[in-house]
Amino acid sequence: MNYFHDQTRNKPRSIGVFGLHQHAGVTWVTVLLAQYLSEICGLEVMLVEKSQKRDLVCLVSSEEQSEIGAFKIHNITYQTYVERDVRSRLTKHQTDCYVYDLGCNYAKARESILTCDHVIMMYTMTPWYFDYLKASLVLERDYGSPEHISYLGNMVAKRERKQLKKLIPNSQFMDYEPDLYSPSKQCIQIFHNILWN
Repeated sequence: MNYFHDQTRNKPRSIGVFGLHQHAGVTWVTVLLAQYLSEICGLEVMLVEKSQKRDLVCLVSSEEQSEIGAFKIHNITYQTYVERDVRSRLTKHQTDCYVYDLGCNYAKARESILTCDHVIMMYTMTPWYFDYLKASLVLERDYGSPEHISYLGNMVAKRERKQLKKLIPNSQFMDYEPDLYSPSKQCIQIFHNILWN
C-alpha cells in the first residue's frame, strides 16, 4: 500500500524528525526530507518547525514571511512556528504530508513523537554525545511500534558505523549534504529506505 496515498485515511501523513542530542542536524535533515517528498515523490508538503527554535527563519527575509509566519520555497510551505490560533489557518492548505522539525527537547517533543505516523531519530557519533546517545535509546520503550521509528546517523565516519550498527541495528547513515534544496542520490536512497521499505 502506498504510504502517503492510502485511500482509507482522510488526513495527511506526518513525519517527525527528532534529535537524540543537540547539534544532530535535525533542521538540515528536515528540509532535505521535505525536498525529497516534494521534488522526488511529487507530494504537497508543509514543513512545521514545532521545536520553535526559529531556525527556518534564516532561509528568507522577514518581508517574505506571511502574517502567520509561513513562506514558500520550492513548492514547500514552511511554517516557522505553530500557535493554537494559527493551526486552523494552516489546515486550509492542501497538504499530503506534514514534516515536523521536533528539535531535541524530549519533554516538548514527546507528544509529537508518539502521534506522528513516522519518526526519524537523528544522532551523530561525536564522542561527547556517545554516552548520551546510548542513554537516549532507553526512551524507545515509550514509542510503541518500532516500525514507526527510524534512526539516522548524521556525518558518521565509516569506521564508526560498524560499532553503531551493533547499538542501533536498523540505523541509516548520511554523509554531509552540501545542497539543502537538492538531495544527493545517497540522500534520496536513505529516505527511500526509511519511508518505503
